[in-house]
Amino acid sequence: MAPSQCGLYGTPTPWDPSQLWRFTRKLSTVCDSVVSAITKEVLINDPNVASFVRSTYESLMPLQRQLVLQRLLERVPIHHDNLRVLDQMLQISQSKNSELRYRALMSCQSIAEQAINNFKAQRQNMHPTTAKLVAQDLGLA
Repeated sequence: MAPSQCGLYGTPTPWDPSQLWRFTRKLSTVCDSVVSAITKEVLINDPNVASFVRSTYESLMPLQRQLVLQRLLERVPIHHDNLRVLDQMLQISQSKNSELRYRALMSCQSIAEQAINNFKAQRQNMHPTTAKLVAQDLGLA
């Protein structure tokens, strides 16, 4: 190893090309397969696909589950029957996760407009820091 690439006590430095991380898409391809199964098939008509989605989703890590839900929101519209089956399997509507609820609500244009109008009407009643953060989240800042 060249001296310019050695750090303290001869350890490799982060910019050493031989020591760079080798990233794979192994974890995200599982998420892509679940999302494509949900968006391509009507889950009520094919119980095998529904069981695949459920078993695969349950085996995912929390970050992968978040990625699946994020990619589903990016691919709207989703068939209503699929949404109903997903809710029965995964109890998404029972979730108290504010991030999930916020992303789902903001993906619908009419609800997003209603949230923005409500914020503008109630802004004077909010703490200044809270108002600033909410304005940033709503894209108004």
